[in-house]
Amino acid sequence: MRLSISSIVITICISTILIFFFNYMISNTNKFKIFRTDFLSFLILIIILRIIFPFEFPFTITIVAQNLMNPLFSLLKKEILFDVNLSQILFLIWLIGILYLSVKLSHIHRCSAQIVKRIKLKSSIHNASEFINTTTGKKYTVMVSDLVKSPMIFGFNNIIFLPDIVLSEKEIKNVLYHEIQHIKNHDTFIKLIINALVVVYWWFPPIYSFRRNINSFLEVRVDDQVTSKMSSEERLDYAATLISIQKKIKSKDNNFSTSVFFINDSNNILSFRINYLLDGAFLKRTNPIFLLILCIIPFISNGIILEPAYYNSHLLKDTVNSQSLNDKGYIVQHKDGTYTLVYNGESAYLGKSIPKELSDILTIKESKAKP
Repeated sequence: MRLSISSIVITICISTILIFFFNYMISNTNKFKIFRTDFLSFLILIIILRIIFPFEFPFTITIVAQNLMNPLFSLLKKEILFDVNLSQILFLIWLIGILYLSVKLSHIHRCSAQIVKRIKLKSSIHNASEFINTTTGKKYTVMVSDLVKSPMIFGFNNIIFLPDIVLSEKEIKNVLYHEIQHIKNHDTFIKLIINALVVVYWWFPPIYSFRRNINSFLEVRVDDQVTSKMSSEERLDYAATLISIQKKIKSKDNNFSTSVFFINDSNNILSFRINYLLDGAFLKRTNPIFLLILCIIPFISNGIILEPAYYNSHLLKDTVNSQSLNDKGYIVQHKDGTYTLVYNGESAYLGKSIPKELSDILTIKESKAKP
């Protein structure tokens, strides 16, 4: 694997397209008749993996893109001050941003943990088995407190926080089934990964809309899973629970960035979730052909990379033919499979293939190259 400017560029391009498609799907309920939560789960996994691994691989094919990549490389390699080029300055800014946001995220987590400690001291503590039948054998602690604004889970413990409001037997069952499913799905871990990606790619605008819509998706997926074996009447009761609890919650403010039952833009998301539940098509799965196509995307997206090409570089000025270049220069084959033209003590990066016009020039492996 090799990290380069070109690999980062292609990662950003592919990720932008995939995130745009995901955002479009999650904001259009009618599209779920074709693509269901299983499809979106695959899509999210592919987006995350594509962003985590912005590398060139041995099977990657180089595509020459002079008009795009040459100006970009020229700009990034431009010296700004004291032999420091623009790409080095941008990389430094990138690292500073990562450090700052890492500290900020850590601070938010510590503050949230302190709030949780205060809530625990002022909560009535129960076990989920007191309200529902938990067949998994795991114990889920339920803490009820007036300090909690909405049903939620926090961290990686099997603890469910509920607001101190009046709930019917059906409502509390639906709420607990919902929250337990979040725990089973390890949704807080998924949110942690997304937050980490936002920290690393803080300069990449689509990552923020991706994080926002991930929250929406996690809610819809849990609704899907919880109601998958319910009857039509039970599904209506579940939808009624969503509406009822929304009305009973007086304040929409929430100190927890990890709240998973209702998210900030609850009115829009609530309508979206209700439509999804009542649609009834959730009983169907995505067509396997679509899932197969989706599985191929990672190989396609990692299989190409855009590179600059300097066929008309100043290094070739005044040369007549390959024989002239052979007299004063040679091509170095690097260990990573890329090539560089060396001529009169200067060099020009050729990418992962030798242009046909330079195929007759002497090529030597890096280990044998003269300094």
